[in-house]
Amino acid sequence: MDLLAIAYGNPSRTDDGAGHYVLNRLNAAWGLPAVGLLGEPGTAWVNVAEHRVRTMWVQQLDMGLAEDCAQVDRVLFIDAHVGEPDVLVAPVDRRSGLGLTSHVLDPATLLALADSAYGRSAEGFRCTVRGEDFEFHDQLTPACHARAEALVAALLAGALGEAGPSLA
Repeated sequence: MDLLAIAYGNPSRTDDGAGHYVLNRLNAAWGLPAVGLLGEPGTAWVNVAEHRVRTMWVQQLDMGLAEDCAQVDRVLFIDAHVGEPDVLVAPVDRRSGLGLTSHVLDPATLLALADSAYGRSAEGFRCTVRGEDFEFHDQLTPACHARAEALVAALLAGALGEAGPSLA
């Protein structure tokens, strides 16, 4: 299986940096280099057991990622959220949303674009933690940090499994 983990958010906005934090924890576990604040050093494939894994960090989802989503079997969309459970790991609901600008493009729309443009899209999972503070600061709040660690554990336990990640 080919897995792509896309983290997004702004690491300079306190808990909005949760995706960046989680991605770098996954990178460390999977033998990939840490991703800097400009997305460097870029993305590369690494073999993890019998799977191929690639990770990337972006400030926000954009339509250009549809091609990346069409080239893999599973995509993890890693981000911070408000108004949902503390930690959420759920299949992407393909019926939700149709955001067509960069600020409202959601995982469901991105996977639909991959399917429409390339005739193939991956199985997608929303992997998010609740954030509390989105002001300018470069550290997660203690509560968000704890939730991010729980998400890392869930993803390491199930992201490469047949059923995909879960919190169970």
